[in-house]
Amino acid sequence: MYFVLEKGFKMRTHTSFLVDLLKGSILSTVAEVGVFKGDNAFGLLESLPIGLLIGVDPYRRYPAFDDNLSNKTGVVARADLKKVKKQMLQRMKPFGDRFALSENFSEDGAAMFSDELFDFVFIDGNHYYDFVCADIKAWLPKVKQGGILAGHDFVNKVNCGVIRATTELLPDCAVNLKAKVWWWEKPFVEDDSFEEVKEKEVKDVVDQFK
Repeated sequence: MYFVLEKGFKMRTHTSFLVDLLKGSILSTVAEVGVFKGDNAFGLLESLPIGLLIGVDPYRRYPAFDDNLSNKTGVVARADLKKVKKQMLQRMKPFGDRFALSENFSEDGAAMFSDELFDFVFIDGNHYYDFVCADIKAWLPKVKQGGILAGHDFVNKVNCGVIRATTELLPDCAVNLKAKVWWWEKPFVEDDSFEEVKEKEVKDVVDQFK
């Protein structure tokens, strides 16, 4: 694991950091795990030439949903999720078919896609250790060679297992503490014979959400 340092003491949003990180990248297909109000998805779609961003979020509560997990999760736990989803979809309308919602839990959403399909996957769901591990294991195979798997809230907080999970599963990942973002680039192994098939599969799956 290595840390990328930036000058100054001012923190920055994870969205602004991701925009800088991904500039110049081919972004045909992107997934975000944990959409909520759509702040990050909106920022990425507005600032980057993303062909399709698939947001994965169940928009419903479940037993492991803990109001004390983090400030963000506390906000989520108190929110009217049906209303939040409706507002998020309205916010995404200007992007047309560049955005699609998969209303599923993370692992179920990942299972809908074949491996090495996404140029970029961003994980920002439940921050408990077990959930972060499950998200990484589910989505890492879905990232293309040369693509990036990343996540938010690399912070030392009670019940936040992001640091432990990434240290154990992705010990060579990079971290930007100002943006609280970790990321890992998937190594290249030359074999692009299924690229066209995979791009078609994304379209076929997204058509199911419409």
